[in-house]
Amino acid sequence: MTSRRIVSLLIAALFVLSGCTITLPFQSNPSESAPASTTTYATVEQALHVLVEHQVNKPSSKTLLDGAVSDVAAYLQAQNLTVPGDTPAFTGNTDDDLRAFAAYLDKAQQQSPGAAKTELERAAVTGMAKSTHECHTYYLDPDRARTFNQPSNQRYSGIGARIQQPQPNTATLPEITQVFPDSPAQKAGVKTGDRIKSVDGKDVSGLTAEEVANLIKGPEGTAVKLVITRGASDLDLSITRASLIAPDIVEEVVDSQYGYVNIQNITANIPGDLTAALSRLDREGAVGWILDLRGDPGGLLDPAEQIASTFIKSGNVLYEVDRDGQAVPKPVNPKAFYPRQKPLAVLVDQYTASGAEIIASAIQEHGAGRVFGAGTAGCISIALPRELPDGGLLLYTYAKIQSAVTRDDLSGKGVVPDEVVTRAPDAPTDTVRDAAVAWLRTQPHN
Repeated sequence: MTSRRIVSLLIAALFVLSGCTITLPFQSNPSESAPASTTTYATVEQALHVLVEHQVNKPSSKTLLDGAVSDVAAYLQAQNLTVPGDTPAFTGNTDDDLRAFAAYLDKAQQQSPGAAKTELERAAVTGMAKSTHECHTYYLDPDRARTFNQPSNQRYSGIGARIQQPQPNTATLPEITQVFPDSPAQKAGVKTGDRIKSVDGKDVSGLTAEEVANLIKGPEGTAVKLVITRGASDLDLSITRASLIAPDIVEEVVDSQYGYVNIQNITANIPGDLTAALSRLDREGAVGWILDLRGDPGGLLDPAEQIASTFIKSGNVLYEVDRDGQAVPKPVNPKAFYPRQKPLAVLVDQYTASGAEIIASAIQEHGAGRVFGAGTAGCISIALPRELPDGGLLLYTYAKIQSAVTRDDLSGKGVVPDEVVTRAPDAPTDTVRDAAVAWLRTQPHN
């Protein structure tokens, strides 16, 4: 039997967070369960079988290999190499389609001796992953895989910002979702909503957030050059790196009487840290709570369930639905329920994703709090990373999430706030938090 171990998706290498996967039973020895290769393209073959047999949307080999052909052709064109003229006509029979695609790759190498077999396979796997149109399904080559699953709460040398890349392996530019106070990024004028176009001259379109992080990090006191896109303009910035720690949770009292807790990333320690923060704020006289999940890309599933259980006494947090439509309810944990409940406002935005969306949705549906801000990312599902023969990782979605009470499919939809509030980048105050405070003032308290 394939051995497994749970690993956290802290895909926030050193200074950034990206979306969105929320729990990862890691298949560390896939070769034990993988069928023997029938072609010379073991990486393509294994990726195809994984997606056909396990991806939640049940993609056909035709869909996947049509995507593979598209990205292989794009790779060949980018290298000024010959693209085979005869595109295979796939039928949906996995074995037949695989043989046809292997012949296509053979022809590509025959016509273009400069076409590296390894790169052709990686382009093919990337294309297959993209063809699923699912935000948790994507491929990381070996270099990129080495930076996967890095911790976020360690000291690092960077610029002090968080980014999100919901569509890795596409032309989408990664976007700034948060700028730390008094950080080099803030001092340089970086703003939430800016998109990173290049780092030290390297185009970063389509790279994952952790890849961009690795490009930006560097020795303290050295400069990194960024080109960012803001609206229709490109801005050139040179930012001096500093030694920083990206906080997972921040607490304070706002408006003299409301306990504010900002969760940046859902890690294993967060439920305990949240309870401790609420206790401290209680002692300071808080009469209401503000839970800020803006920019939170999610993280681990179990801690997300524990955080929701902090505010919900009974019922389910979510339903986990497999590819055959079988739904399993995930009940709240009564032991996690905080005994001194107060009026609760939850803040979300378009960067609130995955586990953070589950928390906001569960609180909303159970009537445990009121949600403010913008509609969330709608990137909610459960993914698994599979090691491939080339040393890369294929992440694929194997289950979807339904909401706690109405059992709505949250993937692609997200959470619609009870009170939609926009915040302009140049707004003098936090209009979303202001709206939450205004509502809390109307609520009775002990």
